[in-house]
Amino acid sequence: MKQNLLLIFLVFYSVFCIITGAVYKISPPKYTPDIYGEKTFRWRSGYKTPASKKSQESWYKAQKFFGQYLFITGVLLFLAFCFLGLIGIRYLWKISTIEIIFIIFMCMQLIGCIICCELKLRN
Repeated sequence: MKQNLLLIFLVFYSVFCIITGAVYKISPPKYTPDIYGEKTFRWRSGYKTPASKKSQESWYKAQKFFGQYLFITGVLLFLAFCFLGLIGIRYLWKISTIEIIFIIFMCMQLIGCIICCELKLRN
Protein backbone atom coordinates (compact mmCIF):
# COMPACT_ATOMS: atom_id res chain seq x y z
CA MET A 1 0.00 0.00 0.00
CA LYS A 2 2.84 2.38 0.88
CA GLN A 3 4.45 1.71 -2.52
CA ASN A 4 1.27 2.68 -4.32
CA LEU A 5 1.01 5.98 -2.44
CA LEU A 6 4.66 6.73 -3.17
CA LEU A 7 4.21 6.05 -6.87
CA ILE A 8 1.07 8.19 -7.01
CA PHE A 9 2.92 11.08 -5.34
CA LEU A 10 5.89 10.77 -7.69
CA VAL A 11 3.71 10.60 -10.78
CA PHE A 12 1.86 13.74 -9.60
CA TYR A 13 5.21 15.45 -8.97
CA SER A 14 6.45 14.70 -12.47
CA VAL A 15 3.12 15.77 -14.03
CA PHE A 16 3.32 19.00 -11.99
CA CYS A 17 6.83 19.61 -13.40
CA ILE A 18 5.56 18.99 -16.94
CA ILE A 19 2.62 21.38 -16.54
CA THR A 20 4.71 24.07 -14.81
CA GLY A 21 7.39 23.81 -17.48
CA ALA A 22 4.83 24.16 -20.25
CA VAL A 23 3.23 27.19 -18.59
CA TYR A 24 6.61 28.90 -18.04
CA LYS A 25 7.63 28.25 -21.63
CA ILE A 26 4.37 29.42 -23.20
CA SER A 27 3.44 32.25 -20.82
CA PRO A 28 6.33 33.23 -18.51
CA PRO A 29 5.73 35.18 -15.30
CA LYS A 30 5.61 38.93 -15.84
CA TYR A 31 8.54 41.21 -15.13
CA THR A 32 7.38 44.06 -12.87
CA PRO A 33 9.72 46.86 -11.74
CA ASP A 34 9.50 47.85 -8.10
CA ILE A 35 8.50 51.49 -7.61
CA TYR A 36 10.15 51.79 -4.19
CA GLY A 37 13.81 51.07 -4.85
CA GLU A 38 16.61 51.38 -7.32
CA LYS A 39 17.45 48.35 -9.39
CA THR A 40 15.08 46.20 -7.37
CA PHE A 41 12.19 44.38 -8.89
CA ARG A 42 9.32 42.38 -7.51
CA TRP A 43 8.35 38.96 -8.74
CA ARG A 44 5.35 37.00 -7.65
CA SER A 45 6.58 33.79 -9.16
CA GLY A 46 9.25 32.62 -11.51
CA TYR A 47 12.84 31.51 -11.79
CA LYS A 48 14.61 34.07 -9.58
CA THR A 49 18.40 34.27 -9.60
CA PRO A 50 20.76 37.24 -9.92
CA ALA A 51 21.35 36.38 -13.59
CA SER A 52 17.64 36.32 -14.36
CA LYS A 53 17.01 39.62 -12.54
CA LYS A 54 19.56 41.65 -14.53
CA SER A 55 17.14 42.92 -17.15
CA GLN A 56 13.73 42.35 -18.60
CA GLU A 57 15.22 40.43 -21.51
CA SER A 58 17.22 38.11 -19.25
CA TRP A 59 14.12 37.60 -17.07
CA TYR A 60 12.02 36.33 -19.98
CA LYS A 61 14.88 34.23 -21.38
CA ALA A 62 15.41 32.63 -17.96
CA GLN A 63 11.72 31.80 -17.59
CA LYS A 64 11.59 30.16 -21.02
CA PHE A 65 14.83 28.22 -20.50
CA PHE A 66 13.75 27.04 -17.06
CA GLY A 67 10.32 26.06 -18.39
CA GLN A 68 11.91 24.09 -21.22
CA TYR A 69 14.29 22.25 -18.89
CA LEU A 70 11.58 21.61 -16.33
CA PHE A 71 9.29 20.18 -19.01
CA ILE A 72 11.96 17.86 -20.42
CA THR A 73 13.14 16.63 -17.03
CA GLY A 74 9.52 16.20 -15.91
CA VAL A 75 8.90 13.85 -18.83
CA LEU A 76 12.12 11.95 -18.08
CA LEU A 77 11.21 11.69 -14.41
CA PHE A 78 7.74 10.45 -15.28
CA LEU A 79 9.22 7.68 -17.41
CA ALA A 80 11.86 6.86 -14.78
CA PHE A 81 9.30 6.75 -11.96
CA CYS A 82 7.02 4.46 -13.94
CA PHE A 83 9.90 2.20 -14.98
CA LEU A 84 11.56 2.00 -11.56
CA GLY A 85 8.19 1.68 -9.85
CA LEU A 86 7.29 -1.35 -11.94
CA ILE A 87 10.71 -2.92 -11.42
CA GLY A 88 10.58 -2.19 -7.70
CA ILE A 89 7.16 -3.76 -7.35
CA ARG A 90 8.06 -6.74 -9.52
CA TYR A 91 11.32 -7.54 -7.73
CA LEU A 92 10.04 -6.39 -4.34
CA TRP A 93 12.78 -3.93 -3.50
CA LYS A 94 12.56 -2.48 -0.06
CA ILE A 95 10.49 0.68 -0.07
CA SER A 96 13.35 2.64 1.53
CA THR A 97 15.63 1.82 -1.44
CA ILE A 98 13.02 3.04 -3.93
CA GLU A 99 12.43 6.22 -1.89
CA ILE A 100 16.15 7.02 -1.84
CA ILE A 101 16.46 6.51 -5.60
CA PHE A 102 13.46 8.74 -6.28
CA ILE A 103 14.68 11.49 -3.94
CA ILE A 104 18.07 11.45 -5.67
CA PHE A 105 16.34 11.76 -9.06
CA MET A 106 14.22 14.68 -7.86
CA CYS A 107 17.24 16.55 -6.46
CA MET A 108 19.25 15.90 -9.63
CA GLN A 109 16.36 17.26 -11.68
CA LEU A 110 16.14 20.56 -9.82
CA ILE A 111 19.90 21.08 -9.57
CA GLY A 112 20.33 20.16 -13.24
CA CYS A 113 17.61 22.61 -14.32
CA ILE A 114 19.22 25.44 -12.37
CA ILE A 115 22.74 24.73 -13.64
CA CYS A 116 21.63 24.43 -17.27
CA CYS A 117 19.57 27.60 -17.08
CA GLU A 118 22.39 29.61 -15.47
CA LEU A 119 24.91 28.41 -18.06
CA LYS A 120 22.53 29.32 -20.86
CA LEU A 121 21.94 32.79 -19.39
CA ARG A 122 25.66 33.53 -19.15
CA ASN A 123 26.23 32.79 -22.83
